[in-house]
Amino acid sequence: MTFFTTFAPPDDAGFRVGEERRSCRASDVAAIPPLILHGFQVVRDAVVEVIAEHDMGTFFPARQPDGSRRLVEVYRPELPWSAPPPEAGRWTSDEELDAILASVDTGV
Repeated sequence: MTFFTTFAPPDDAGFRVGEERRSCRASDVAAIPPLILHGFQVVRDAVVEVIAEHDMGTFFPARQPDGSRRLVEVYRPELPWSAPPPEAGRWTSDEELDAILASVDTGV
């Protein structure tokens, strides 16, 4: 299970867990069950604390050229919850991450 804690001013951040969406107030906590699509969005600068299991992986719902969506896993050494890459040392580059983030389906 992953937990996000936000210290943002009221209504400056939002969480989505599955189909549920909420605005956040300072010190709100969201608990995310395993294998549930989730995310957060901040409107202004905010401090967000993430408490997560190490090596569990990070996936993004990315739109494909044909309009379909697929989950794309990224591997980043600075994220302690990131799974190690399947090929040793083959971390997701900044450029690859930018391309993935540009294709993220924010409606998920």
